[in-house]
Amino acid sequence: MGAIVNYSFESLVGAQRFGTVRVNFDSASAVMDETSTTDLNGSTDTVVFSASVSAGNMTLSVANDIGSTIELVAVVNLIFRN
Repeated sequence: MGAIVNYSFESLVGAQRFGTVRVNFDSASAVMDETSTTDLNGSTDTVVFSASVSAGNMTLSVANDIGSTIELVAVVNLIFRN
């Protein structure tokens, strides 16, 4: 199965990023990549996405060490293979 996540976020201090995370996963493992714009109004390097699988369920997480809260919006598309 696959997931495509288009996202946009802005920190409370104005740093912004827009991008896409793609995850390929099965019941045991996940691999992902990310493409994004360059940062606007400050660095967003410490906002990091990661994907994992546990008990057959995929989880996409966002770690935020930017130093302020971020407001994130995302659109998720799941792609099933038979």
